[in-house]
Order: sequence, then C-alpha cells, then structure tokens
Amino acid sequence: MELPRNAFKHALKAGKPQIGLWSSLSSSYTVEVIAGAGFDWLVLDLEHSSSDLESLVGQLEAAAP
Repeated sequence: MELPRNAFKHALKAGKPQIGLWSSLSSSYTVEVIAGAGFDWLVLDLEHSSSDLESLVGQLEAAAP
C-alpha cells in the first residue's frame, strides 16, 4: 500500500514558504472558516485558550473537509 504524499513536507523540502495560522479561538465555526481560507497549516492552541479536549474534537471535525 502506497502512503499519500504529504504536500506540506514536500513543499518545505523544496524550500517553498508555507503560510499558516496559530489559532487560540475556541469556536468550531471559526476553525471551519480558517481551514477553508487557503492556509498551508493551522495550529489549534489549547494551552492559551478556553478550549478543552471536547471542543477540540468539534474543531478538528470542522477543519477536516
């Protein structure tokens, strides 16, 4: 079975800049908008926000599509 190509790692190895966003917002609606905005990466910050593991699941589900 062949693994899918990781476009992010491939771009880093090629020296292409990757633009991303560090989000400490705890709303799944906000994450859905951010995930669809065209960034190369997204960090969901639970340490510096009011998010917990339960809200993280909702945020990850919103970012998945």
